[in-house]
Amino acid sequence: MKKILTPRLKFALQTPITPLKWGIATPTLRKGLIGVAIFAGLFLVFLFVMSPQITMATAPEIYITVNDGVNPGEYEAVVSVRNNPGISAYNLGIKFDNTVLTPLSVREGNAFTSGMVFISNITGASEAEMANADVVTAVWASARDDSGDGVLYTVLFRADSGATGRTELIMYSRGANNAAGHFENFILTGATIQFSGGMLLPIIIGVIAALAVIAAVLSVIIVRKRRKNKAGLTANQ
Repeated sequence: MKKILTPRLKFALQTPITPLKWGIATPTLRKGLIGVAIFAGLFLVFLFVMSPQITMATAPEIYITVNDGVNPGEYEAVVSVRNNPGISAYNLGIKFDNTVLTPLSVREGNAFTSGMVFISNITGASEAEMANADVVTAVWASARDDSGDGVLYTVLFRADSGATGRTELIMYSRGANNAAGHFENFILTGATIQFSGGMLLPIIIGVIAALAVIAAVLSVIIVRKRRKNKAGLTANQ
């Protein structure tokens, strides 16, 4: 029996089948995909770069900053707090090299207004005891939580007369808790004291390097000028 093909069926049979080509995008789609990839890459870079700053900006931290003292050879180690969640007590300390530093005094800061107790291991200590100390502790306690930010206390140090270079101040904690007895976790950040005498050598090295660069530039200028003069004499001959 002979089959009768309709015009529509004939057209369908005669039309060549074009296979699908996966992975080949049109120019418009390709540009869109590239744009999405670039945006995603930039967003990931932003997260990678900014996440530590965001964390540091909101995390509770106790840190040291160093200022020059009133008298030559003296340095103030200022212990401060920021992003304080609220505490009612702390037991903190600064470790240091007692071969180059001697603690002189400790004074309470103004971050907290509710303190009942503030004591330090060098308060009332003799000169010999302070000379032998390699850590300065400070303990504060209150009947209620205080969430203030600012200076907790300041330690005044005197540097040895022969001290050069730098020395590290290491911040440590034996605990900081709120009135409910929960211990709060603080980031602890130390500091570096750069002794005044230690800056002389870098300055000398910098001056020598600058003079060497100037001498090299002048020598190049002189050599080029001599070559130019020699070339002029040769041309005139």
